[in-house]
Amino acid sequence: MRTIAQHHAQALKQWFLRYGEEVMNAHDFDLAARKYWDANFSNPYAEGFEPGVRGMMEQIEPFVEAFPDVRFDVEDLLVEEHKIAVRMMVKGTHKTPFMGIPPSGREVHFPMVAFFEVGENGRLTAVYPVVDWLTAFGQIGQFPTQS
Repeated sequence: MRTIAQHHAQALKQWFLRYGEEVMNAHDFDLAARKYWDANFSNPYAEGFEPGVRGMMEQIEPFVEAFPDVRFDVEDLLVEEHKIAVRMMVKGTHKTPFMGIPPSGREVHFPMVAFFEVGENGRLTAVYPVVDWLTAFGQIGQFPTQS
């Protein structure tokens, strides 16, 4: 017999996997704002971006525009109470400029780990991403320059 905590964890995992497909892989960030993101959803690691939908969009849109076929494939997913840890492989083709790098047409695949917090309202309140940019830019064949 499953405990309430196990049932909750399984339900949260399924909810997050739907989020991954409906939002991140379908690039439907309007749906994210309506259904998954809290009004103050934020990435505390990203300095200079305001909390909320607008700040998240300013972070995500340049990447999705540069890699329009990007997918986030979940490889491992852990849930404990109101926290989610996900290990994934990010895959996409560099089609438009990104961080000052002209489009290379190269496919990249690199690991990413992210920790999410879920609020009492059942929406994501924070994300703490750790992205292997060294691998990604190595596969593109160029690294961003500092201005």
